[in-house]
Amino acid sequence: MQLSVKQLKNRDPGSGMAVIDREALGDLGVSSGDFVAIEGRDGGRAVARVWPSDSGDAGRGIIRIDGQLRAAANVSIDNQVTVEPTDVAPAERVRVALPDAVGVRGDLSSHIREQLTDHAVTAGDTNVGERVVSQLLTELDGLEELEDVVVIATTNRPELIDDALLRPGRLDRHIEVADPDEDARREIFDIHTRNKPLADDVDLDDLAARTEGYVGADIEAVCREAATVAVRDHVTAADTDDETPVDEIYLTANHFEQAFDEVDAESAAFEADSPLEAEAV
Repeated sequence: MQLSVKQLKNRDPGSGMAVIDREALGDLGVSSGDFVAIEGRDGGRAVARVWPSDSGDAGRGIIRIDGQLRAAANVSIDNQVTVEPTDVAPAERVRVALPDAVGVRGDLSSHIREQLTDHAVTAGDTNVGERVVSQLLTELDGLEELEDVVVIATTNRPELIDDALLRPGRLDRHIEVADPDEDARREIFDIHTRNKPLADDVDLDDLAARTEGYVGADIEAVCREAATVAVRDHVTAADTDDETPVDEIYLTANHFEQAFDEVDAESAAFEADSPLEAEAV
């Protein structure tokens, strides 16, 4: 069978359709709504769904084709492919992850950021970013009706999300999660110190009060760094023959002070190195 394009638009990723003769599908026992396995070159394989034909494709069935499917099957338009029936549930077939561009460094960060914000890509292989965005838009468009599937996306930079992702039927309900208040920060400190031995001079209420603007990840980093400092002090003491038994190691207020300095320094270094921050400057 040969794949051909129907209604492909350059600015509408994932809109390409592969049109296959309905009689050929009928010979396989395949009808509208069924799933088929598509095999391309070098063992490439992907799963797609057969959809009813419309008035412009009388006598034919339609298989949805997008960048992700073509890449998985290792096929291009006009290639010959093998099609066979398969039984795969949509929820098992499709898993889409939305990377957080702010939290990812390196080439992947620039790929995703450039694709989602419609910035021109000036260097490097763009296939990864194109496939992620193409598949995300394809699934959000809801051509394939999925039951009991909820798509939840999170970001720390909502102003960078392209309007195309926020259109009705896609990510159209927005919930702002504000920074935790003092009571919430106190609970977060309690969670991340629950299995850590604390010295008597550690006051979680005081730590919560001084961390306005911190989110859960920041507080987790502080607690983790405080534990690292405590272990480092223990190792240093062992080198000077002043070793404290392991079961007597406690996180002290001083350990948390050093942790704050380290986490704040790392945060400042990341912001200075961030291309988004550089653009703002």
